[in-house]
Amino acid sequence: DSIIHTTCDENNGAVHTNAIGGTGDFTYLWNPTISTANFITDVDAGDYMITVTDSMGCQNSLTTTIDASSNPTVSIIAGSTQFLIGESTALEAQASPSGSYAYSWTPSSSLDCNDCMITNASPVVGTTYEVTVIDQNGCEASADIYIDVVRCQGFFVPTIFSPNNDLLNDEWNVLADCIQAYSIEVFNRWGERIFFTESQQNSWDGTFKGVKVENGSYVYQIELEYTDGEKVSESGNVKVVR
Repeated sequence: DSIIHTTCDENNGAVHTNAIGGTGDFTYLWNPTISTANFITDVDAGDYMITVTDSMGCQNSLTTTIDASSNPTVSIIAGSTQFLIGESTALEAQASPSGSYAYSWTPSSSLDCNDCMITNASPVVGTTYEVTVIDQNGCEASADIYIDVVRCQGFFVPTIFSPNNDLLNDEWNVLADCIQAYSIEVFNRWGERIFFTESQQNSWDGTFKGVKVENGSYVYQIELEYTDGEKVSESGNVKVVR
């Protein structure tokens, strides 16, 4: 017998039988009754019995088993399914059963590898990623996952603060996220720059050259660039009250 086992959960099994001996021509009958030839094709996994009868009425039977090879399964594990724009996350395809697989990820534009088991995704908008795995038999499986990208929430500029060392509202800074470039300038009423920083970690403590500034309003100028490339420029007034 020549046996082709099924693959990929499909009805693609086959058996071919050659009868030897006996007298005259042979007739063939398969059970289940699916063919009267000496072969069967495009059948499901299972047991198939063929009975061969020669011209003298002599018979012999043989049962053949066609094994099944199922499709693999796959799932995606993400380091995070939601993050701020400009961040990234690892995506891992976990296929079963264990073995050798070919991987294909889509869309590939925001991935660092589109044919790896593990890839890093850096989308700038919410994106559904799909991975397809193919095993050594050519059987495949797919899975997808949605990664949500939270857009920048803008920024907040306090309009008043009280640098009196009471540990409450003693420093002034701009509150913002998703920032890749940042600068703040503060000017007094004569247009003299009394504070400047390019770091969100640096706050103004209400002093100039180590001396406390007077109570009153001061002009600020802010330049921001978000991680998605958007640039923002804003000016306004902040009041110092002790």
